[in-house]
Amino acid sequence: MDVVGAALRRKGLEAARFPKGVAPFTASESRVSFLLAPVGRANNGLTLVNAVNVFLLEQPACAAVELQCVNRVHRVGQTRPTTVYRYVVKDTIEDAIYEYHRTHTASVEEDVKEAEINAAKLLSAHVLRKRQKVAVDSSSGSTDASDDAPASD
Repeated sequence: MDVVGAALRRKGLEAARFPKGVAPFTASESRVSFLLAPVGRANNGLTLVNAVNVFLLEQPACAAVELQCVNRVHRVGQTRPTTVYRYVVKDTIEDAIYEYHRTHTASVEEDVKEAEINAAKLLSAHVLRKRQKVAVDSSSGSTDASDDAPASD
């Protein structure tokens, strides 16, 4: 963070450090353009909807931590598009962690999609059986209200 802060200052850009820099960063007339915050400390309970860019300079071991950081900017109340920039140094442990997260997240997303498809098929089959049963009951002239009631566990 010190290196990034110094580089920003050399370019004439104002930066503040978390947690003391949150107030200057969120002030309406502030000249502070960057809030430097460690991924592990700035991910819970913080709303930064005045920001539009997130620069991830470190790769956390847990993908959920990174997602929480991004969600500090991209959340309810944000009216502008947000952009996330992730910097990963090739052939480092951060690169390996990033690749693991990328492939693991894709795998989880596929599992969730498959589960959603299976749930939709089950629901459709249940609704179809229910409709067929109602049609059979209607044709026989009998109705059984207990068939329409949800089953109790």
